[in-house]
Amino acid sequence: MPGKNRDSKQWDQQIEQPQEEKLRLQKRHAERGAWLFLLAVLLLVAGIRYHLLNVPMERDEGEYAYGAQLMLQGLLPYEHLYSMKLPGIYGAYALVLSIFGQTHTGVHAGLLLINAITSILIFLLARRLINPLTGLAAAGSFAVLSVSQSVQGVFANAEHFVILPAVGGLLVLLIALEKRRWWLFFAAGFLLGLGFIIKQHGFAFILAGVVIFLTQYPGGRPFSWKPLGWHALALCSGILLPYAVVCIIFLASGSFDQFWFWTFKYPRAYISQISFKDGSYNFLGSFGLILTDSWPLWFLAYIGLRPPIWNKDERKSRTLLLILSLFSFLAICPGLFFRPHYFVLLLPVVSMWAGLGVNSLTTILQSRVSNLSRFSIGVLIAGLVMASTLFQQRAFLFWMSPYAASRSTYGPNPFPESLEIADYIRSHTGKNEHVAVIGSEPQIYFYSGRRASTGYIYTYAMMEGHDFSLEMQEQMAREIENAQPAYIVYIDPASIPASWLPSKDSHWQLFKWFKQYKAQFYTRAGLIEIFRDKSCYRWGAEALGAPRSKWWIEVLKRKASANSVESRVNTRNKPENSHSTFPAKGISTNNLLLYNRCPIIGKGLTQKALSRSNL
Repeated sequence: MPGKNRDSKQWDQQIEQPQEEKLRLQKRHAERGAWLFLLAVLLLVAGIRYHLLNVPMERDEGEYAYGAQLMLQGLLPYEHLYSMKLPGIYGAYALVLSIFGQTHTGVHAGLLLINAITSILIFLLARRLINPLTGLAAAGSFAVLSVSQSVQGVFANAEHFVILPAVGGLLVLLIALEKRRWWLFFAAGFLLGLGFIIKQHGFAFILAGVVIFLTQYPGGRPFSWKPLGWHALALCSGILLPYAVVCIIFLASGSFDQFWFWTFKYPRAYISQISFKDGSYNFLGSFGLILTDSWPLWFLAYIGLRPPIWNKDERKSRTLLLILSLFSFLAICPGLFFRPHYFVLLLPVVSMWAGLGVNSLTTILQSRVSNLSRFSIGVLIAGLVMASTLFQQRAFLFWMSPYAASRSTYGPNPFPESLEIADYIRSHTGKNEHVAVIGSEPQIYFYSGRRASTGYIYTYAMMEGHDFSLEMQEQMAREIENAQPAYIVYIDPASIPASWLPSKDSHWQLFKWFKQYKAQFYTRAGLIEIFRDKSCYRWGAEALGAPRSKWWIEVLKRKASANSVESRVNTRNKPENSHSTFPAKGISTNNLLLYNRCPIIGKGLTQKALSRSNL
């Protein structure tokens, strides 16, 4: 009998070994298939992005690229460029420009790479949370959703740069919770901190990381507070380090006051403009378009979110996804503007819910088919849903030219026209000459490679209803008068209101000043007329006359005699009580904007702003 039992056990082991080997082979094939399918999806999306690589920059891209240009020249933002964005986005763009070249196609090539890396990180994150099939479907869903026109996905907005370190930080945090190594917690915090210094919205992912750390930290019996404290310290140190380095840099440069005003004080006024009711309309308007464009993948995410078909073994993963969903939604809420590109911050978690939806659908077949067949069916479902989502947007993604894609997304905004305007300015000015854009078209500075005469590369802030707006208009006028730009590009708010966004509370002193300043010192050199199907460029004598289109831009050249005339006017009208430490050139008391008004931040900032032409 003992010998018989021994033979029976050996027989059972011989049966189990082939089964285990078969399961290992199936798992290996599934892993290989996941990577191959992911590669195919990434190549398809990369092809779409490559087709639209030459799409003209929009305003935010222009700001980031111009800020990166200044940074590569050794100049800091907030002294030479006024913006509430944190400086990490300029650093990220500077890296992209250094690798791919200082062109708009270089920026979009960088976005192509960043999007692919983010997709791979989402695959790794969802695979760790659930399984390879979920990771595959999540990564593919993100790649497709993030190229959609409804989220302005082919444009390199800051949100793409935020989610790369944010997703990476969350992935490293999960690994740290498993390995319990202090340096992994520090690395996770550092990546989450990088997301914040790229854009303030990244703070929501820091909160998500902290909550995940507190709720998922492995306990033990007996529980010890010492490792928890050290790991929490490592995580928090990593989070704080990027922002601390930024503060030290601006303290050392003497421009911390400007940095603090533009990234902290002004944003507080900026985000308090929209009421909850208006914010609700903003959300519904943007989300409605996103849902219309990509409803198949959003429906798949809804399936993953539904409790009745959840796998009970995935409770921990679902908890983490719910935490991430909450804070991802909070990331798009500041100011209640809900601009389309804000929703890029929501796409990683939506994609993971879509991946869970695929996994949930295939769980039904778990007892009826092999794991490899179940995986293949899941891949088929994910592929069909992704293909139908791309088909929904086939006109934009496959058929439109880059010019048409810009027009389709942004209407008559002068983004394609900025290229030719910049070419004209570059060919008619020297490298050290300054230009000014009266409006919010910073991409012209980047394309032309010419320095701005004013730090106000956007004019939105001065048209808003906060306490700083009038003083901002005054400061912009002073800076332009002092710099005496060789050319001015003027965008009329009645013609292209999107470059100004005026409201009933807006001040209009800047336009009264500019009307007089233009008549005295500038003459028209070019007129750009934007029509629905084309744009007409009139230069020199052909530029005279009234515009033939309701959308137009004016390029002004400084008169040859303007410098001597302005010098005489300023000498004659210089006030006796003017500050001797301020440069007197270009500032006259007969201006509607008074020289002796207090600057928005203090005399120190105004002195630096007025000395711009000496750099």
